[in-house]
Amino acid sequence: MIKLVKKEDDHDDHGHDDHDGHAHGEFDPHIWLDPINAKAMLNEMAEHLIENDPKNEPKYKSNLAKALQEIDKLTIDVMTI
Repeated sequence: MIKLVKKEDDHDDHGHDDHDGHAHGEFDPHIWLDPINAKAMLNEMAEHLIENDPKNEPKYKSNLAKALQEIDKLTIDVMTI
């Protein structure tokens, strides 16, 4: 389960010129930017894909493993900068 983080009122990490007036609401919509959250979302998506398309389970599991490994590698790379 991913815990949504309430956004701060002074949130201005990026420009909003191209947002055409939409609001983010109460919670931070950028949850996928955290590697831990991204991995949790990938696991959840793979689980649902397998549940709905069991004949392709090996493909989903293989792709999941590759994606999780890539996130781990990128996380290590970023931490060594």
